Amino acid sequence: MYAGSGCDEKTGRVEAIAPIVRSGYYGRMKTANVSTTKNRLSSILAEVKRGETYLVLDRNVPVARIEPLQDVSEKLGSLVSTAKVVLPRTKLDVSTFLQTDRYTLPNGASAVSALLSDRDEET
Repeated sequence: MYAGSGCDEKTGRVEAIAPIVRSGYYGRMKTANVSTTKNRLSSILAEVKRGETYLVLDRNVPVARIEPLQDVSEKLGSLVSTAKVVLPRTKLDVSTFLQTDRYTLPNGASAVSALLSDRDEET
């Protein structure tokens, strides 16, 4: 699990020096088992704040990934650039919006049936 580990001859315990950096399917990231993550959470989070990503393993099976959060504006910019989101041209005036007249359907009319009939006309 750890690179640069040495075994204590008296206790037989393996003392971890540095986590292994994995590369492959999960990309290039450091790994830590659950107990190490629990014991070193503060230092792992400090590394994550600096941009590091950790893969948490439970019996050598990946169960979680701890990574830095993306800046909201960066994520929004990504969505806009791929045309998945269109930004508003002006700021919404909520009070004006709430005062606008709402369309009401006549008695017996169904919005769903109107939509379905409209779709039938297009085909």
